[in-house]
Amino acid sequence: MHTNRRVFIGALTAAAALSSATRSPAQMAYKGTGRTRRDVNTLTADDPVLTQYADAIAQMRQLPASNPISWEAQARIHLNFCPHGNWFFLPWHRAYLSQFEDIIRDLSGNADWAMPYWDWTRNPQVPAPFWQAGSPLMHPRNVGPNSNMPSEFVGTPVLESIMGKPNFQSFAGFKSTAPRGSGGGSEQLESSPHNAVHREIGRDMASFLSPLDPIFWLHHCNVDRIWASWNNAGNANSPDTDLTEFLFASTPGNLQFVTPDGAPRPIVVKDVYATAPMGYGYDRLETVPETPFAAAALSLSMAARNTVERRQDLDRSVAPGGILDSTLALDSALITALANTGRIKTLSNVEMADLAPPTQISTGTLTLRGLRAPAGPDTGFRVFLNCDYLSLETPINDPHFVGSAAFFINGVPSETMEHAHGADFVFDITDTLDRLRRAGTPVNGQLRPQVIALTKDNEPVELAIDGAFEITVETVG
Repeated sequence: MHTNRRVFIGALTAAAALSSATRSPAQMAYKGTGRTRRDVNTLTADDPVLTQYADAIAQMRQLPASNPISWEAQARIHLNFCPHGNWFFLPWHRAYLSQFEDIIRDLSGNADWAMPYWDWTRNPQVPAPFWQAGSPLMHPRNVGPNSNMPSEFVGTPVLESIMGKPNFQSFAGFKSTAPRGSGGGSEQLESSPHNAVHREIGRDMASFLSPLDPIFWLHHCNVDRIWASWNNAGNANSPDTDLTEFLFASTPGNLQFVTPDGAPRPIVVKDVYATAPMGYGYDRLETVPETPFAAAALSLSMAARNTVERRQDLDRSVAPGGILDSTLALDSALITALANTGRIKTLSNVEMADLAPPTQISTGTLTLRGLRAPAGPDTGFRVFLNCDYLSLETPINDPHFVGSAAFFINGVPSETMEHAHGADFVFDITDTLDRLRRAGTPVNGQLRPQVIALTKDNEPVELAIDGAFEITVETVG
């Protein structure tokens, strides 16, 4: 027993050393470098950060739509180019924020101006300065000053889950060969807090012209801050050159990113991988506690990998309140391995100290491909696994619960036909299988993912799919 304890502690130490060794200086130097992006809820309504932002918006709204730095033209960049549901999502929006921030600096005359962020986990209401009558920060919304963003999507457990993602694709979105229409899948950061905030606020925020609402930029600034936090915790961005070397460039007659004088501004993904070289940092970053699972996963990162995939093609719809489901067969030993990994993830350092380090780790994901929302403005959905009694009333603390997500754009077709195929979402099922085993209802051989759609007021809505349910199990060690 003591030998196992020493071996495990040694594995932790080695993994921690490896973690530090893999951090580049650019990844570690986020906070306190260059301009500082601050929490909007620490600012007064008359803080220059907000008054200069409002004044610049007023100037941009006075410009003709043909001017590349006009308010409408900046929103149309998002309409025409923004990627969603893949690994381009974070770098594209970071570049978008950066060029917009430069425009605000130029119009305000303040070379040190930095975009504030709205931390909807700590402060789930749209900030008070964005409700002042007559202010350029005011905009039509479906929520009011006292409306809270739903904790199911933005609460502390959701943020902790996001910060605990082990690799870039599981954190940022899955691989695509192009920003739009070339594969991928949304991970929790995009499909849960990002999409839900857009959905909850509604009106322009629930469309591809969402940048027309001034709160858009603070919302995405917080998403960017979470990415910076994840990197600062020692997590590396993808080295895949399909991503790092990708060039965000304008097309003939259609500008993408621009300089403050309206000239095209091409940006390569690798140049937005860290905030310090871009000249900004954040006043506060999220942290990730060291866990036995993280250390064990890191220690096995170079071990042999084996992947098992199951897929069920689906093309059907369900009526409001109905359950979209399918059954996929998986070897019982693999399900047990997934549940074992889920158990390791829940243990503390103290509980793991007298256990031998795992020689294998298995993780399982469920991908929903081609999922379609109805034409309504506020559809989200919940995913469960093998729940015989599932209904709209089944709570999210039920052991069968997998996760929640929201649609960014509802209805098909949307403003851009690239999204007419529906959306792809990815969920981790490892923890759910562990909970079910501990609850005395283990899954044996047949996995039945179940999806039920509802509005933000928990009203049932229809749901359709023209794609597939996929289960992927990856084992290392």
